[in-house]
Amino acid sequence: MKNLKIKNAIILFSFLMIQVFGSLHIEGQGPLVAAGVPIYAITGNNGNLLWYKHLGFQNGDFKWANNGVKKLVGLDWEATVDIFKGDPNGKDGVIYRVDRKYDLYWYKHSGYSNGTTDWENGKKIGSGWRSRQVISGGGGILYALQYDGTLVWQKHEDYYGGAAVWANNGIARKVGAANDSVLNAKTLKSTFVGWDKARIIFSEGYGTIYMIDYKGDLYWNRHLGYQDGTDRWDERKKIGSGWQNIRTVISGGDGIIYAIDSTGKLFWYKHTGVLNGANFWVHSTGREIGSGWLLDFVF
Repeated sequence: MKNLKIKNAIILFSFLMIQVFGSLHIEGQGPLVAAGVPIYAITGNNGNLLWYKHLGFQNGDFKWANNGVKKLVGLDWEATVDIFKGDPNGKDGVIYRVDRKYDLYWYKHSGYSNGTTDWENGKKIGSGWRSRQVISGGGGILYALQYDGTLVWQKHEDYYGGAAVWANNGIARKVGAANDSVLNAKTLKSTFVGWDKARIIFSEGYGTIYMIDYKGDLYWNRHLGYQDGTDRWDERKKIGSGWQNIRTVISGGDGIIYAIDSTGKLFWYKHTGVLNGANFWVHSTGREIGSGWLLDFVF
């Protein structure tokens, strides 16, 4: 009887652990840290780096860590032209930043889960990163949208350590043209992948890249060659319209999208068709979860 009680206790404990850790998992993105998505912002006047954490990320509830009050986690970040998290849902604290000299830096915010001011020292890992926009595809994969509409791929090999070690000897690989088409590896059909009409791009990770064009249409793209930088794509799909008043967009992973409009309102979206580009949404018009987000950078 005693052994049976012990056995049942072990089974119950294992079940509870599965429930706890399973509840922190988001498909395709791994476990989220402390059940929330960290969001950073830089104020233009003084270069303060601010930390927030959205706890209502799963369904767009108005739930924030620290009662929604920002935490100051860094100073003197004003000399920035581009900045973004290394992972879409921010589960590892890696941040990439391009400064006004177009040098690329790697940072590790060790306090990303609770907003403390614990950091690893920033490291310069590249130069010549002058582009319209640079985004992360997760795991050290970076995409740069050039001024001529070309999309290039690079991979930072030492993603977790910050050493300046790059795939392909640091030489960027062209994966998209301004006005071109490529042969789809699955369907053997040519697909238009021109990037010259892109106003904003952002990545979900695992090769998924969203694009908002100048008409306000939203497109889903899947880069099949995201791991090695080969020019292979799935078919581009239009999944929305009316995004012309959006000024900043970031991904929270697993189809979660945060968008800031021209008035500074922050909206939450959930694209449930993220895996195949289907036009399926939870709250396709967005749920308002904040205001006053007219800041220089939100990421």
